[in-house]
Amino acid sequence: MRHTSNPAGWTYRVGLNWTRNLLRRRRREDLLARLPELADTDPTVDIDVGEALDRLDIEHRTVVVMRHLIGCSTAETAEYLGVAEGTVKSRLARALDRLRADLGDSHGS
Repeated sequence: MRHTSNPAGWTYRVGLNWTRNLLRRRRREDLLARLPELADTDPTVDIDVGEALDRLDIEHRTVVVMRHLIGCSTAETAEYLGVAEGTVKSRLARALDRLRADLGDSHGS
């Protein structure tokens, strides 16, 4: 074990990282459990939406996926990404505007 000047801080960080990993694993397991119900949608819509999502940058795509596919709240998304809730809301609004423009009226917008 290496020497550290702040053992309490090190212990806190290890616990925090362990908890974050546990939450990520649970979210991933929840998503995998939901995949069969998510796959029951119209495949042509999935292809179009998937392509539109691919055109978003990673920050905007991540927020859309976390909020609408995984079902995380704004607060959970912000905490998971390490950003403010306002940033999540802003990214989501911009991403949805872009998706609406890319997908047009053919997908219920």
